[in-house]
Amino acid sequence: MVSSLVHDRQVAARNDAFADLAASHVTSLSRAMKNTRDFQVEALARFFESSSFVDRQEFLNYVGYLSKNNGLISWFWIERVSPGGIESFEEGIRREGFPDFFVWEPGKSGGKERVLDRESYYPIQYIEPLESSRNLLGLDLGSIGSVGEAIEKATASKLMRASDPVVIPTDEEKALHFFVFRPILAEIAEGYAGFVGAIFHSDAFLSAVTNTLNTGDPTVALGLYQIDSDGKPVLLFSTAQESDSHVYESAETSIWHYPESQHSIAVPVMLFGRLFVILAHPGPDFGVVYPINNWIFFLAIGLTVTLSLAILIGSLSNRSFHLEREVEKRTEELRESLEIVSKTMEASVNVLASAVDLRDPYTSGHQRRVAELSVAIGRKLGFEENRLTGLRLSAMIHDVGKIQVPAEILNTPRKLTNLEFDLIKLHPTAGRELFKDIEFPWPVADAIYQHHERLDGSGYPEGISGDQIILEARIIAVADVVEAISSHRPYRASLGLQAALDEVRSGKGKLFDPEVVDACLEVFDEGFSFSD
Repeated sequence: MVSSLVHDRQVAARNDAFADLAASHVTSLSRAMKNTRDFQVEALARFFESSSFVDRQEFLNYVGYLSKNNGLISWFWIERVSPGGIESFEEGIRREGFPDFFVWEPGKSGGKERVLDRESYYPIQYIEPLESSRNLLGLDLGSIGSVGEAIEKATASKLMRASDPVVIPTDEEKALHFFVFRPILAEIAEGYAGFVGAIFHSDAFLSAVTNTLNTGDPTVALGLYQIDSDGKPVLLFSTAQESDSHVYESAETSIWHYPESQHSIAVPVMLFGRLFVILAHPGPDFGVVYPINNWIFFLAIGLTVTLSLAILIGSLSNRSFHLEREVEKRTEELRESLEIVSKTMEASVNVLASAVDLRDPYTSGHQRRVAELSVAIGRKLGFEENRLTGLRLSAMIHDVGKIQVPAEILNTPRKLTNLEFDLIKLHPTAGRELFKDIEFPWPVADAIYQHHERLDGSGYPEGISGDQIILEARIIAVADVVEAISSHRPYRASLGLQAALDEVRSGKGKLFDPEVVDACLEVFDEGFSFSD
């Protein structure tokens, strides 16, 4: 009885430990994939939709940071080209510095062949990182079976869509990849259609997951599958491939591919309009860290009740040790996971801030400097570090809505007409629209929306007043005015810092929060200055 009780408790503790470990890793991978969709692919699409035209350099500037820090993905832009427009399209790309460019499709021998006659072509026009993907320029994605089908479905649904896993024609390693397409809904010009997209390289999944999500834990093996158009699971990557716990040869037709099948967790995830399955199994060291001590059965038979009780106590102590160790490990994983999410958000915010600078080069760095002053004011007002992080991110993108304002208006050296100014005044609303559905732990969308509101109700876009304006927006409003007046603009030279401080001082209590103004004046008295 005692040995059986010990065994049952060990098994229960072992099961619970694996369930907790697996859930943590599965959640981390799922979150990372969703962040890629929401903060990267979707953000790139919004950038194109808000622009009258995006040239190659703008595309490079926008996705360069993402390409540099994520070997998992290649980013691209494709247009729909009619048969009659192929020659002019090719000539335009050649003039951009690609003299050998032509629209091609995979040949029977694996080489590049000129495209056959079709109703439409979808050649890759921009792609980053360029050096490693240059040989894909001009590839007509519509010529690749399931990839062309994904384009058609994205066009019909006007939603993001992924292809089945495929082998890229130029890939000598024959690794599996899948393409994601996001149609650009804004009609940029008559007859114009295009897609931003990403190529997810499955051969890079393993290292990306191990390094980024800290899932190099030998006690858990992860696998990622995509369910293809025929309903079959296709293995994209497995951490078991890097250990003695190899996947079975039938991995492409069966999800249950790890040697140890006693424990397993399979979680379906809907992404890019497709079904993926994240699978977790015990890793090679799980049995070492969480052993089942079968010798206890035989030893306990010949022992006295006293010795049996001692073994039971020892076993429970062992379980307590493992559980305590597991709690410490899970706490560390949670901290690292939060850091990853925070870094992802910050990277996305920095990219969007850079996009605004590209559209409005005369005020380049304005949002960054406003963020510096806002954080200094917030710190003076006693904000905790977490709230300061939210304030800084909000200030970094407070003018993000300007990406929908024509560059000619942003950069004009003359006084704006009433109509032009009305267009400028739409940018807080446009900024809020970009972020209203993103669940930040801070009121980012509200801070963006309200940063031009004024204490007496004379601001815009809603004309709210007093405490109806959140404190973060009241801080950004003061920092925005100080930075704008003290900096050069297309229509005037800098008026100087003193003039800027006099302006907020004169508006104290009427236009601006008096405590915020006082805090602003104090930080400058204490030596604050904008970075270059």
